[in-house]
Amino acid sequence: MSQHPRRQRFTLALVALLLWFGLAVEGSQALFTDQAMLTGSALTTGSTNLLISNSQNPSSTTYEETRPGFPVDLVPGESMEKFFLLKNVSSGPVTLVTRISANLVNAPADLASALTLEVVPVNADGEATEAPVSSSLTALAQNPVLMSGTILPNATQRYRLTYTLSPSYSAQAQAGGFDLIFTGQQQI
Repeated sequence: MSQHPRRQRFTLALVALLLWFGLAVEGSQALFTDQAMLTGSALTTGSTNLLISNSQNPSSTTYEETRPGFPVDLVPGESMEKFFLLKNVSSGPVTLVTRISANLVNAPADLASALTLEVVPVNADGEATEAPVSSSLTALAQNPVLMSGTILPNATQRYRLTYTLSPSYSAQAQAGGFDLIFTGQQQI
């Protein structure tokens, strides 16, 4: 019977030793550990905000979310040129890349296919500063197109918009409407 109390003492001694060892390791680790904290931190994200002006004046100050478009009255083979401005009034330092798309409103398919739009960033004198983007109205309605250049924060970019009706277009007295949609997306 003397074996059983020895085994108990040995087990208790081993548990006490492990407990002491654990406390010693944990206690010495606490001696070499410290913590510092930044409190009251906050996170906000900037938001994109693109405005448009249909003014032909390069120094226009009238910008809105939506502006009336330009009436287009062309004969086959004829072109018409207009200017518009996009302004980046995003909160924070947000640089925008811009896409153009179209929404056809009662536009006959043959007329929308025959009308080509060319959009190019220009300076105040109307001279191109980037490569133009050219597409038929039908193609713009199906797939938005990335426009050249970027619009920096709190900056305005002027564009020249050229409408051209194909010389091979033969229908007479047709009319249709369309909206041009410019989407500014934050450049990453």
